[in-house]
Amino acid sequence: MLADLSLIIFVATAVQASHSAAKAERAGDAPAGAGVAQAFYSAGPGAPPLSNWITEQALGDEAQVTILSTYRPGGAVEAVKQAQALAREAEAAGREPRVLVEPGDGSARAILAYDNRKQ
Repeated sequence: MLADLSLIIFVATAVQASHSAAKAERAGDAPAGAGVAQAFYSAGPGAPPLSNWITEQALGDEAQVTILSTYRPGGAVEAVKQAQALAREAEAAGREPRVLVEPGDGSARAILAYDNRKQ
């Protein structure tokens, strides 16, 4: 009877381990979500160049730069141009940015966060 119980526990553990491994593999394929933001940059008149702002933050090489450019109806092309300009500035600071362009209020911003994107 003890052997039967041991076998049941072994099988249950093996099944759980295989499900956990499959779930971990699927999670590795998913795009990284934004991490906890450490600093925010708002593009606009009077704002410093993004490359200078990134350097001033001194958050280390692990911090991911995410550029978010939003647009109102009819403004998608301009939002993409703004995102490209900010991406070039991030690259000038030695960062490979993640760039998102989506409907919104027409603003552009950058976020520095530790989100383990490269793992």
